[in-house]
Amino acid sequence: MSNVAGKKARFAFRTTVDHKTLIERAAHLQAENATVFARKALTDAAQKVIQEHEALRLEEADREAFVAALLNPPAPNAHLRETVAIGKRLLGDD
Repeated sequence: MSNVAGKKARFAFRTTVDHKTLIERAAHLQAENATVFARKALTDAAQKVIQEHEALRLEEADREAFVAALLNPPAPNAHLRETVAIGKRLLGDD
């Protein structure tokens, strides 16, 4: 994270009276004020959305191809063999 992670920032939005009442009621049930409750709820929701979008999702055919490649990898091609040889020379691992 950046060095501004601990700095305070303001986040404000308008809502309906019904939504505000609902949020305040839920906050009261959690023994929190509405600001703390809303901040936690928004942060949790944001993290969930980001996690869902960053997760690797594969269709069945893709998953089968991926597992098959892991279980039966193709033979190394000339370029890979050359790269490994260069790496061994550079690392002195002959």
